[in-house]
Amino acid sequence: MNNFQDYIPLNRTLAESRILNRRFDEGGDSGITLFDAIQQNCFLLCGNGGIGKTIELKNLVTHSEKEGIPTIYQTARDILQTGEFLVDTEKRNQILQWKKSNRDLILIVDAIDEGYHGEGYRIVTRLFNIIEKELGTLDRVRWILSCRPSSLIYFYNEAGLDRYNQFRSNQSSVDNLTSDPNKSTPIYSFLNLSTDQIKLYIDSLIPFDSIPFLQQIEKQDLWHLALIPRNLNNLIRYYHRNGRLGSYSEVMEEIVPLIAAGQNIELSKLSKLDAVYGMQSIAAACLLCKKELIKYEFDYFSDSLLSPDWVLYDWYASQVRDLLNGSDLLETEFLKTTSFLDRDAKEFLAAQWVMELLKGQIDEGKILGLFIKEEKGVNFLNPSLEVVAAWIAQKNRSFFKHIINTKPEAPVLFGDPSLLGFDQKKELLTAY
Repeated sequence: MNNFQDYIPLNRTLAESRILNRRFDEGGDSGITLFDAIQQNCFLLCGNGGIGKTIELKNLVTHSEKEGIPTIYQTARDILQTGEFLVDTEKRNQILQWKKSNRDLILIVDAIDEGYHGEGYRIVTRLFNIIEKELGTLDRVRWILSCRPSSLIYFYNEAGLDRYNQFRSNQSSVDNLTSDPNKSTPIYSFLNLSTDQIKLYIDSLIPFDSIPFLQQIEKQDLWHLALIPRNLNNLIRYYHRNGRLGSYSEVMEEIVPLIAAGQNIELSKLSKLDAVYGMQSIAAACLLCKKELIKYEFDYFSDSLLSPDWVLYDWYASQVRDLLNGSDLLETEFLKTTSFLDRDAKEFLAAQWVMELLKGQIDEGKILGLFIKEEKGVNFLNPSLEVVAAWIAQKNRSFFKHIINTKPEAPVLFGDPSLLGFDQKKELLTAY
């Protein structure tokens, strides 16, 4: 819910997660809040982009300080780039007073995966070296590190996080789980918003009336978007601007470019227009080349990975790096690769890229050849491109005629069927 308004308490609880067979397992609702969790232990907080980690962590600072617990919030990027805490005089004095006391201190290091600059898992070692230099000890330090799930496995398994978990509370009322050497550092993650939390959030936006908005979500079948806080904010903005929620297609056309460009793009010299084009190109290349993973380290060679620097061959390497680091649609696999978080968005971006080609001088037959294949004299629609084909067919009449002659149900099953006009629906019935 970043950068939308003041914090709204939603009573969000955490899922107790784990790594299972080298994969992230979100787990079930633990019933405990962030504040509950940090009373017990140091822990890792995971969640995909837009789930609300940062705003919840910043609110934890406010909540903890009201309880009299000194709390420091830093991003990994800031710590690693400066080699120190970037805090004001008041916070610096809090640290000095804490050192002289026997109280606990809460340290939040947000987005440790965004601090990556080629160090591999050594990023954790570097972080804690700086933290120990700043604080003098990890005793009485309850820390939270946040990252995306795909990066977690590298931090947790290879960095040996447990050796940094030296928290020893001087408050006997706190049940310090880390005193048991057989217990590993816990992993928690945020779940998607519930319907009640969505309503609570909307009701808090006075004088915003939640009932018409929720009815519009139901009417346009947009619940799967509203469950993610970042997407919910985008839906609210859309509703404020237009007085209604559009169809799935209309909402995607507005929301996906915002997410594709990402908030971090603003920190680079890459324009949002270029960022969207870059993401369209990479999305199309992933689907056309049947590659799920995108190369993050350009000097790492593997035939199984898509090379973004080859796709965007006329871009500077720094521009490609800004795109990969900045887009909220990509989830970095930390050491070598990155991938799309949202397949729906990837397919939508790829369709936009192809539609731009269709407007140009490229022969339509060559483009159709990517989608319609032949085997033993029978045409069939490339299964991996069905959704992309549907989006294009719903907006391009010529393409539509070719697709329904191959797989007439595709424009009905995928994309946004509400885009189909009366005549197209008649053609579909005839094709069946």
